[in-house]
Amino acid sequence: MREKDGRLLITSQQMIVSLQPMIVLDLDLANLIKENSERILEGSPFCKGHWIVLIDAAKGCTTCPPDLSKYAVDFVVISFYKLFGYPTGLGALVVQNDAARLMKKTYFSGGTVAASFADMDFVRRREGIEELFEDGTISFLSIASIRHGFKILNSLTPSMMSRHIAALTIYVKKMLLGLRHENEANVCILYEGHTSKLVCHESGSIVSFNLKRPDGSWFGYSEVEKLASLSGIQLRTGCFCNPGACAKYLGLSHLDLLSNLEAGHVCWDDNDIIQGKITGAVRVSFGYMSTYEDAKKFIDFITSSFVSKPNKSENWNMLRTKSILLSNEGHERKAGYYLKSITVYPIKSCTGFSVESWPLSSTGLQHDREWLLKSLTGEILTQKKVPDMCSISAYIDLNKGIMFVESPRCREKLEINLKTDSYPGGIEEIELHAQSFIHDRKHGSYSV
Repeated sequence: MREKDGRLLITSQQMIVSLQPMIVLDLDLANLIKENSERILEGSPFCKGHWIVLIDAAKGCTTCPPDLSKYAVDFVVISFYKLFGYPTGLGALVVQNDAARLMKKTYFSGGTVAASFADMDFVRRREGIEELFEDGTISFLSIASIRHGFKILNSLTPSMMSRHIAALTIYVKKMLLGLRHENEANVCILYEGHTSKLVCHESGSIVSFNLKRPDGSWFGYSEVEKLASLSGIQLRTGCFCNPGACAKYLGLSHLDLLSNLEAGHVCWDDNDIIQGKITGAVRVSFGYMSTYEDAKKFIDFITSSFVSKPNKSENWNMLRTKSILLSNEGHERKAGYYLKSITVYPIKSCTGFSVESWPLSSTGLQHDREWLLKSLTGEILTQKKVPDMCSISAYIDLNKGIMFVESPRCREKLEINLKTDSYPGGIEEIELHAQSFIHDRKHGSYSV
């Protein structure tokens, strides 16, 4: 492509806000930009350039596939996993014949060349566009399963699926917005976009939201995801690989994002609330196989797990106190839920300790996962990366205000003072039996 050529990307399904398919940008814009870019972009350095139009229809193809006979589109990206739910990691790039010549490849591998010399720089590539870009052995077993997915979609028709998915999405939205705590505070905050023109008259297939406590503070999205998993419900949480929209709808400034990064927050971690601000959201997605029973189960889960109700039992009063206590053995238990055990994990991915009672903080159990281990390069360590971390144990003595850390590989315990006045900020280095521990007193982390 030439330097002044333009690229127009049209997405058919937002990943965060619940926009209707194909309404982020009207597809008529593809024809306008192709046919009359000088008038539309008058004064722009791109007004006389050649425009390439790409549609990201990875998800939107299910309910509102673009009609390529009507629109001057060069490339369309689709995902078979998002269309059928299987197989993973398989998609397609639909290329307009005239646009195929724009695709250049700087390397080659098995199956993409007609001939090559091993002792000199010579290669003749295959001529077909699909032959040129399909490197190595294609996933033919997965490809064979695609026909079954298309068979299902063809039997349902896009309009039928659109109405079905729209009904489920609207139902969930209305139910979430109607939830109230006992003090009449809203439970759910929905993230929705707005548009002036609709191309397909359906509600989107996703609902993105966050949940609030009666006092207005947030429930962390990680907490929601883990409780949902225990109820057999799979949710997507975080920023959904869309940091721009995430920052916009959550109201996070550049300073907030940098502060979160300095506090140790990275993609895919569990740092869902930092300095009282949420760092991501919860998303529920519906497809042609979703049912009303699925949607109702989800609403029932939210209601039972996160909606505050008037006190009706002694057990509920007990959980609302400033400290969690275990039921004493021998005492008569009333019907309902009771707490069986408490385990606190001061250091993320390390062994915790069990107690009979423990104070609560605004984020959960006090000092739980308040610390983490980092490598000298700044990488956050977990048991997935360093399995031996399971042998590191931590115990907190609240009376002394000290956390004890020990490992079979160390002869002495590491003592960390937890008192408030011991966190003036800064970094100190501790040498312990040939192991170097760098303590970041400001952010609560150790590097090893």
